[in-house]
Amino acid sequence: MNLQKENEINLDKDDVIRISEEYIATADANNTAQNHQNNTTDKITVNVWELPSEPIPPAPNIDYTQFNNNNRSILPDIMRNIPILPLAIIGGSIVAVLFFVAVFALVANPDRNKIAIDNSSETNIQTDNSSKEKKPAQKLKEFPSELRVVAKYLGDGLHTSYEAAAKQMNAEDLMVYLHTWDIELHKISSKNPDINYLISEATKNFDEMKNIKEVYDSLPKPDGWGQLKVFGTSFLDGFLLGSGLPPTGKSISTYTQERDKEIAVQNTVEAMSKALEKHYGICRLLPKVAQNFSAKVTKNNRFTVDFFEPPSTTVSDSLTIYNGGQDLHNCTLEVKIIGEDANVVTNVFFVEEWKRNTWLYALSNISFITTTKVERLEVTILSPEYSTTIEYNYNQKERDKDYAAFLKDVRLIAVGYRFRKEGVFKDWETLIQLCMTGANLANCKLVVTFKNGNQNYSCAVDYTSWDHNTNAIVKPGNNNLTFKPNKIIAEIRFPRSSIVVQETFDVQNIPEYHW
Repeated sequence: MNLQKENEINLDKDDVIRISEEYIATADANNTAQNHQNNTTDKITVNVWELPSEPIPPAPNIDYTQFNNNNRSILPDIMRNIPILPLAIIGGSIVAVLFFVAVFALVANPDRNKIAIDNSSETNIQTDNSSKEKKPAQKLKEFPSELRVVAKYLGDGLHTSYEAAAKQMNAEDLMVYLHTWDIELHKISSKNPDINYLISEATKNFDEMKNIKEVYDSLPKPDGWGQLKVFGTSFLDGFLLGSGLPPTGKSISTYTQERDKEIAVQNTVEAMSKALEKHYGICRLLPKVAQNFSAKVTKNNRFTVDFFEPPSTTVSDSLTIYNGGQDLHNCTLEVKIIGEDANVVTNVFFVEEWKRNTWLYALSNISFITTTKVERLEVTILSPEYSTTIEYNYNQKERDKDYAAFLKDVRLIAVGYRFRKEGVFKDWETLIQLCMTGANLANCKLVVTFKNGNQNYSCAVDYTSWDHNTNAIVKPGNNNLTFKPNKIIAEIRFPRSSIVVQETFDVQNIPEYHW
């Protein structure tokens, strides 16, 4: 209460308690009425504040949640009716006791507080690291410019189309290419020891191949070089040479000179082959260095790999990879090709920029080396933006799809047929002559079935190669074919695919075979 000094009233202890109780009771009644009017039904848990028992009696429990904007002035009015000095004395005493206890603890164990601080800082550091790891967007690793130069030299190229992948450099373009790398490799260096080692090995091997080529160009070539395949042009030459006679009309000295030229040329070819093997070995080091400047490797279905090993002697194997994710830069690709006999061939590619939603292509013998009877591929893609691994199984389903597309234009034509007959000097056996068109095939089997009603007989011929527009003659054998056929079914089969090229011929419509 605010009372003027001239109206000051002296109250004893009982009066103070009575007035406080009446005031609080009035406030509770007003709040209860107000809450009932506002239909307030919330249940709220409150804390209890108990005043010291001496010199003032315990105050009633106060629910502070009742103090809304309309009656928040109740608490200050109550406090004005409570003597402040005794409370201050008691509170000051408690603070002093706590202060002396804290000082005593610090003196007794001076490192305790330091340990707590150190632990706290360690916790903060760990928390910061964990929070950084949870951030989806991290700063990209910088791909060194000198590594980009040597990677473009060591990594084969992937192209945006089959036409670009199949294009081969002529002699002039090849010389420009070699001289360009000669300049680029010799002018770069790096402070990174791994990159510097890679540059050093690539440069030394490049110089070695360049020197071998210069030696090869300077050597006199033997007559007919490019046609001579082995030492000694024929068995007859060797026989004549051993007999002391001039082989194939040449003098022994001339033959010896040609042979020496051939040996010298073949030695440089073998030296170049070894240098190329070393080159591929250095290429395989590129992914090990590039991964230090690439994102962490993960697995997902963002990329699609496709491979084709055609049943052909003239068509190259093809590798295609689709980027279904984001744009990538400075991509190093390691492609392991695993054959049926567990033979593994590793190729390394480098792509400076790879746009999203695009395919990249490569052909064997131009951009990469391969093996036979391919079963699966393991592909690792490394780049500062994103890195991943893909496993691709080249199973029969995949091969059948590829074979069906490749063989769609392959046809068999019955060129001639003859059923067995007696001759003047000898008997002629049954045979059929077939011509294959549409492709140059490899590792195939020709199966011919002779039929007449329920009677049938089949025979087969294996081919390691069968060129386009060439003939094959199949003879069933007179002793095996005991009936006269009216239909002939010819099939081309492949050992690793269920796709079959099949033609059925009526015997009466096949031209008669004459020899």
